[in-house]
Amino acid sequence: LVFPGQFPPINFKVPPPPHPPAVPASFHLPSPLHSVSPSPSPGSPADVLLRVEEAQWQLKALEIDRKKTEAALAKQNPGKRICSSNSVLVPRLPPGHTCLDKLVVDSLREQARVVTLLDRIKIIRGKVFSQGLFDSLAMWKESVLVIMNMRRRERMGHVERGGGKVIGEALTRVSAETRRARSVLWAVVAGGAGKM
Repeated sequence: LVFPGQFPPINFKVPPPPHPPAVPASFHLPSPLHSVSPSPSPGSPADVLLRVEEAQWQLKALEIDRKKTEAALAKQNPGKRICSSNSVLVPRLPPGHTCLDKLVVDSLREQARVVTLLDRIKIIRGKVFSQGLFDSLAMWKESVLVIMNMRRRERMGHVERGGGKVIGEALTRVSAETRRARSVLWAVVAGGAGKM
């Protein structure tokens, strides 16, 4: 019952966040009326750069999702420590690093933060998550380590045959696994900890 000049009761329950988008909102499909430049051939430097940018976008989106998750959990659980800071050792950038090296290091750092955040959520909620969630994050780390090993061999002078194509495929896998990690984070925040 609400009288004039009074406000209805406030619902403090926070709705689950919307599922994160798979592509940037600025992504547009080419219109058939305009001439479209052909996509770069697989393995070319332009293709590798495109894959690196795609992986960087997914990583940046994951970082934003993680920060929003921390803020939402801090609001829902006042007085409890919700932070993804950790003491996990992450390799340093090599001298004369490339954007690919930076992507690898940033991915490993973000992976450690996401795992730490999930562990804190598990402690706060007192809920055990399925092993599939942590397996998804382990697959993400594994895909990043594959690229790290490729770059290490490149710096040592061991160039693989078809190296650009192999790196492009590995970067595509990193993007997909990063996207999957975003879905894992979303599922945990939304309250579901089902198998991914």
